[in-house]
Amino acid sequence: MSPLPAQSLLYGSRSSSGALTYPLAGIPTQIYALCGLGGIGKTQTALEYAYRFYSAYQSILWLPAETTEMLAWNCQGLARRFGTTTILEEQAPEATLELVRIWLETHESWLLILDNVEQVAVIEPLLPSLFNGHILLTTRAQATGPLAQHIDLKQMSDEESALLLLRRAKYLAVSASLHTIKEQDVHEARAIGKLLGGLPLALDQAGAYIEETGCSLADYLVRYQRHRKDLLARRGSNPMEHPLSIAGTISLCIERLEQEQQPAAELLYCCAFLQREDITEELLSLLSPELGIQLAPVLSDPLALDDAIARLRALSLLYRQATTHSLVVHSLVQAILRDALSQEQQDTWLARILRGLNRVFTEELSMEALRLNEQLLPQVLQSLESLKQTHSVPPEATSLLYKVARYLTLRGQYSQAESFLHRALELLRQSPRASTRRQDEANLEANLYNCLGLVYEARGAYQQAEQAYARSLELLEGTLSAEDPKLSEALENSGRLALQQGQLLQAQHLLQRALTLRQLELGPGHPHLVPLIKLFANLAYEQGQYQRAETLLLHAVELSQQTLGPTHPHSIESVSSLATIYKLLGHYQQAEDLYQQTILQLDSNDETTRYSTIPSLRGLGLLYGLQGQYDRAIALLKQALAICQQIVGHTHSETAESLRTLGLVYRLQGDLSQAEAFLRRACTIFASSLGAHHPEVGTCLNTLGLVYGLQGKYTQALETLQQSNQVFLEIFSDTHPQFAEGLATLGMIYGLQQNFAQAEELLKRALLIQEQALSNDHPALASTLHSLAMLYQEQGERELALPLSQRALAIRERVWGADHPEVCASRALLAKL
Repeated sequence: MSPLPAQSLLYGSRSSSGALTYPLAGIPTQIYALCGLGGIGKTQTALEYAYRFYSAYQSILWLPAETTEMLAWNCQGLARRFGTTTILEEQAPEATLELVRIWLETHESWLLILDNVEQVAVIEPLLPSLFNGHILLTTRAQATGPLAQHIDLKQMSDEESALLLLRRAKYLAVSASLHTIKEQDVHEARAIGKLLGGLPLALDQAGAYIEETGCSLADYLVRYQRHRKDLLARRGSNPMEHPLSIAGTISLCIERLEQEQQPAAELLYCCAFLQREDITEELLSLLSPELGIQLAPVLSDPLALDDAIARLRALSLLYRQATTHSLVVHSLVQAILRDALSQEQQDTWLARILRGLNRVFTEELSMEALRLNEQLLPQVLQSLESLKQTHSVPPEATSLLYKVARYLTLRGQYSQAESFLHRALELLRQSPRASTRRQDEANLEANLYNCLGLVYEARGAYQQAEQAYARSLELLEGTLSAEDPKLSEALENSGRLALQQGQLLQAQHLLQRALTLRQLELGPGHPHLVPLIKLFANLAYEQGQYQRAETLLLHAVELSQQTLGPTHPHSIESVSSLATIYKLLGHYQQAEDLYQQTILQLDSNDETTRYSTIPSLRGLGLLYGLQGQYDRAIALLKQALAICQQIVGHTHSETAESLRTLGLVYRLQGDLSQAEAFLRRACTIFASSLGAHHPEVGTCLNTLGLVYGLQGKYTQALETLQQSNQVFLEIFSDTHPQFAEGLATLGMIYGLQQNFAQAEELLKRALLIQEQALSNDHPALASTLHSLAMLYQEQGERELALPLSQRALAIRERVWGADHPEVCASRALLAKL
């Protein structure tokens, strides 16, 4: 019946991925087509069906049908066995197709398997007009018209792949299951199955190699990584079921394709260098100007593209997903295609794709641009990974690395961004023109260091950030004049970093230079001045210049709304910043009005606008919490959390900030168990997204430590607060206000434990740092004065407590006015004294 053995190893290995597990008898459809890539197991699946359901048929016939000549010759042999051929027909084999067709019409309960049908026209003369049986085709073509019902064979699952491989390698008896051998063997077999993309022919080759050489599964994995091309081409010494290797099978298809339709071959080669499951037709259109003179016209003509895809589908070298307008290529097809090219050809294709991606991947910050970058990201990452194997790096690679790193920084993926920036800098250093670098290359290097500074700053590595910003500024100043506006971004970043480190004079100097240059470039009324104005407002607040901080933020709001409109995300952020200053200064009604104004944009359909309202939701929620309106506060904060999780995900630092704010409100409410739960989640996300030594981690741990202490969990409180202080010490120094805040919290916990000596020492140390680093009217200074006064009051040390309490009250009244809750707390303490 067929040249294949009755007991194929594929038998029983395949289930959901394509086996015919039901008899065709009794089903109205008479012709079925098993479709799929060469090596997917079409012939073996047809055989398996024949052996499994042979009892349902009186006759089972097998005819190879690749060409008209081959079909006719095999029909002649079949007619001879029937005893229906004549001497004349022996000399004209095509006439025997008619004899076989007549036999099919006059007999019942037969199964005819037509193997490897390339064109439907070849088999049409054989098809009976009256069906008394079933025909099963095997074909690579994904379109057979109305002739047959399709059964698409998919790649085998991990489980099926492991089963086939282990049986072929003689690790497993044909009837045995995976549970009967070592788990490590199963694990390694699954890994090989993934590498080979679940193709039965490739798995059979691998199993044959393992059996013949006696190497282990682990050894094969290592060999495949180093010698993939050779292993895919090696069929084995006993290729009974399929004489060609998987590489040979697919290579024949590609050779034929190149002879018949070169544009289709070009499209396939292009897809070989892209991420296999994200090849959208839109992507190909975007890349088309860089993809060569043969392919570019095809991609710009929908009909020509359809023709090319149809040819590839006829060989099952590519699959088209109509609903997503995307193409899918099997991973082994990609590997064999790349291996078939010379190194120079591989470098050419990769350079084309990198140039195209560099052209369309944007530095714009609009939501539309960010969405496009998100869609392109898998392809960019794939191409940059392939770059490691190329011998010739195109100059666009450095620019693309920079753009992707900047985008990843915006997404909070700092480790990957840092890796790409270092790769880009290394490529620049290896450039043949490194010693005679042009100004654009020097600017690119400066941009790389600037972005690296942003990554370090975001991760709390302030010393490294300072060095990166300084190097960026140095490179720019080496090629630009001191008055060039392009220096402003580097100066702004350095100034912001100095502000975060408490270096207020240095921050003022750098920010003033940045503002001057930007005003010279853009004029005094440009919206790009707003970020600098807000930084000056923060600086004024830290210097105790609260009226100036308010004035600056009012200017930022006015400038944003006049130039961008009141609903623009930058305008919303400016209003939120002003509201936060009012909240810090105790002007609760003004703060609430402004917060309410911004959260009106929650109904916007624009995702960027909705996302920009999150700080206002959190700010208003905390404001309500400070006023004892806990239900309103928690509802708003949970809304902010949901938006964060929806837009940036559950593991982003903005999500952690929403969790932390919820924890703060639950602490204010006195629900310490809920506060602990939210703060612990926030700490975990901050640490995973920003790094364990980030200031946000230290701040969150500080609050969590206080909550532990308020619950009487003193051991956990002390451990957590010591961890928090260690973070602050590593990032800043032992003279930074943030470290002082950690010492003060630790002192409060010792006070709760009645360890007054230790508490006093820590609070006095914190006070000393704050008096040297902060303005005389800073709220944090008043908080430590109040805590130390309370400590002395508990010990009956009225003379020591009284002046501290008076100082705290004076600061709070100047900053917050008479009715603020903290002012009331200071008055209550003073009354006791």
